[in-house]
Amino acid sequence: QEIFVDMMGANAYANWDDFLTYEGKEPRALLDEDLRGNGPLNRLYETADGWVVLCAPLDVEWDEFV
Repeated sequence: QEIFVDMMGANAYANWDDFLTYEGKEPRALLDEDLRGNGPLNRLYETADGWVVLCAPLDVEWDEFV
């Protein structure tokens, strides 16, 4: 099986949250200086045993996690 995707389609998929622009659109969340995330609930954390990703952008996800 083969899949062919042009660069425009691949870029649109990879950057879906910033691909379109419109009036009133929220700015894209930027990564911190270490490139580990854009907030405490969406980032990569180093632990004693390696790394863990925490991604809980919605309140309901955080409530279920804790």
